[in-house]
Amino acid sequence: LLLRMRLVSAAPHDVDPVLREVQEVVNQCEGMVGYPLEPLIEIVKELGEFIGDNPVYEELFNTTVDVASTREGEVTGARMLLNRGAQQLKADQPYEAIRSLGRVLTRLSKHESRKDLVRALYLCSSAYERVGLPWAARGTAVVASSIATNDFWSYGEVTPLQATCYYQVRGLEVQL
Repeated sequence: LLLRMRLVSAAPHDVDPVLREVQEVVNQCEGMVGYPLEPLIEIVKELGEFIGDNPVYEELFNTTVDVASTREGEVTGARMLLNRGAQQLKADQPYEAIRSLGRVLTRLSKHESRKDLVRALYLCSSAYERVGLPWAARGTAVVASSIATNDFWSYGEVTPLQATCYYQVRGLEVQL
């Protein structure tokens, strides 16, 4: 946020040091699980209209493209595994679903894919419940509910996904 303010207030000939700092943030966010990269990508894209001919901006843009591609590649692969886990759960193969969904969780732990993460956690909770692990199912459902509720606190959105997670937690609490 501080860098955004500095970008807005910097004179066009003094923007290079700020752009280099933004580039460092983009590089560092590659390994940060919950960092919302999408707004930063939008800012970098919009800067191109004003300082697109700046060589330092060009470096920043290329770095942003590389990092975004890496993240999108992970998310795309994770979504494929998520669908496979859902298929396995539907085919009454809960142990295989747990294996597939377990591989998905860290790959979806990004701001951009939080809805997919909630779905994966919900499905994992359902699989745990099917194999007779109600406490693991409850814990996973609580985490899914917490992440889903974050959309309400951040954006004021009430979604069916939140209701589904709450319903799952309620059912598991009654069982326990």
